[in-house]
Amino acid sequence: MQKQNYVLAALDMDGTLLNTDHVTTAYTRDVLARAAEAGRITALATGRCLSELGYHLRTFSAVRYVINENGACVYDMHTRQCVSRVSIADADIEFIIDLCGKYDMICQFFMNDQAYMRWPEHEDLTPYHIENFRPVFNAGSLYEMEMFE
Repeated sequence: MQKQNYVLAALDMDGTLLNTDHVTTAYTRDVLARAAEAGRITALATGRCLSELGYHLRTFSAVRYVINENGACVYDMHTRQCVSRVSIADADIEFIIDLCGKYDMICQFFMNDQAYMRWPEHEDLTPYHIENFRPVFNAGSLYEMEMFE
């Protein structure tokens, strides 16, 4: 079998590229930079919205693409433009928001590269098993309870 070189590497962020403190090591950043220098294209893959990625986008200057919003958006870091986006129909959004209001749950949605959360900013997230993501939410989400009412 003939050896083939890869052209693009898409790397998951949380739990893979990032450590438990949601940061990368110097070694990881160096490997990404060396891959770019070797002509490889790197992409971050994450469920996060662009607004929640500010620090990481500044840290990973070698990254070309961000596959974000749980795969609904592909963003080109070099051109600073969305390459592809799959949106939810307005009627479906209304149905989802109404449904969320009937249950004890945290609702987050993304609109125009901004994350919004239906949750009081300082409330405990521990029962939902996402307290360790509070720094991510605080850095890039807007807490907009009235948007969901």
